[in-house]
Amino acid sequence: MTTSLVLSLPAELLLLVLDDDGNLRVDSTKRKAAVAGAAVLQLVLDGVLDLEPGEPGRARLVARPGAATLQSAVLEQAKERAVGHTPKDAVARIGGASDWKGRAKDIQESVLDELAAAGVLDRFQHRHLGLFTSTSWPLRRPEVRSDIQARIDTALDGGPPDAQAAALVGILNAIDLLPKLFPRRDKKAMRRVAEQIGELGWAGEAVAQAISQVQAAVIASVVVSTTAANS
Repeated sequence: MTTSLVLSLPAELLLLVLDDDGNLRVDSTKRKAAVAGAAVLQLVLDGVLDLEPGEPGRARLVARPGAATLQSAVLEQAKERAVGHTPKDAVARIGGASDWKGRAKDIQESVLDELAAAGVLDRFQHRHLGLFTSTSWPLRRPEVRSDIQARIDTALDGGPPDAQAAALVGILNAIDLLPKLFPRRDKKAMRRVAEQIGELGWAGEAVAQAISQVQAAVIASVVVSTTAANS
């Protein structure tokens, strides 16, 4: 069964991050970096941001003239943090060591609320010992997630992915979530294919370069945050 919903990259990412009970199964450090990367790439895919010509790793994100005004306040903040910076620095400024205001968490909560409002998720708050609450997001429409996984599965089998699927594969690979989503696949072979998908250039050189750099940026952001936490 297919779905007529058109979901953003952060929305597709978070649906795959949720386990079958509606709990977020990726630790907060990886999750923040991944959400930040998804937000940056969504802005690139939507034509709001572009990657200026330049040496890979040094090219900066620029606002594309004439781009439509963003309706999402959290994505507008992400855009402001990203403009003038490399994808690596943009991810760090939104969801890594350079972010002090929890912008990635704001994006996450906004997207989950939107998915609940659309009827894709339920929202349950759990009280623990009367002292604090936690939230789970059980799936109401599991076919929506199944459709996303099917697109990724096709890409991993060598089928030509759309730009959003390629971006999603890159981020999932960066946070090592692919083996949980596709446990029957050989892990090393799957990682190899995932690394190649964003480098194919089928969606235009700037998009392919942005996907590749954001994947590297998410990995770098996770490493930096983990090192800082353990120091």
